[in-house]
Amino acid sequence: MAHDATVTELAAAITACARMHRFGVSALSDRYDLNDDGPDKEFPEAKATGCYFIFDADDRLLYIGKASLKSTIGRRLSTYFRWNAGRLKLQHSGWSQGREPAFVRAVSVAEPYQAASLEEYLIDRLQPSQNTRK
Repeated sequence: MAHDATVTELAAAITACARMHRFGVSALSDRYDLNDDGPDKEFPEAKATGCYFIFDADDRLLYIGKASLKSTIGRRLSTYFRWNAGRLKLQHSGWSQGREPAFVRAVSVAEPYQAASLEEYLIDRLQPSQNTRK
């Protein structure tokens, strides 16, 4: 069952996973506002490998994704969002329950392969609505 995790719950789950598996992870980034931050501001942890988190306007977790091996968080997020006429436009439709992405946060990991482990752990523990298959 999907769960509307908060930023606090996400941060706690990231810390628990990093301790359990003994790998390095950065602090959870500040939030990147998909509506107000301009094209001159990079996505959080844009050049790193790790996990990214998409939230709705109520700061509830919608989706968890990863960038590992030959990808970066910025590259992965650019498959979801593109600048068009000074606004970020969502490239994918189908966000369920009318919940639109509004904010992004991210963490980087010490080694690229750790992103997959962190993503899987967080999806299992937090069950964000857009990661669950119906």
